[in-house]
Amino acid sequence: MKTANKSFSTCSLYLIALTVLGGGVLYYYMFRTPVLAYAWFGISHEAVLSGGGVVLDALPSFVHVFAFSLLTWLVLDRQHPYWSTGFWAGVNLLFEFGQAMPHKWASSFPQILKIYFINGTFSIADIIAIFLAAVVALKIIK
Repeated sequence: MKTANKSFSTCSLYLIALTVLGGGVLYYYMFRTPVLAYAWFGISHEAVLSGGGVVLDALPSFVHVFAFSLLTWLVLDRQHPYWSTGFWAGVNLLFEFGQAMPHKWASSFPQILKIYFINGTFSIADIIAIFLAAVVALKIIK
């Protein structure tokens, strides 16, 4: 097995991942409609400011895959880089494609997922962001 890239210290990688993740949380707080949070707490859906264009709208997909890929790889003691990135890309792809399914199919899922799939919007930009984030995370890891 090929040795992992040691050019970044573990502390630096945690800092990078958590900074990117924190930026994503801040973006959600300021610009995204928190449909899941509203559903979780039983609050009716409210309109919140929307992001600024396709790139910003896909930013959370990038942030999630990138940050959690790095964090998972670090937690696994810098082992299994393909599993770490592939797992999070796969999770995000499943949720993204779930938003494209017919509402009739979404109704068979638990309420929290049903709300997410029905109210979400499938986006090719999110698919691209997911793959791009996996590649960038893998480049940093390797």
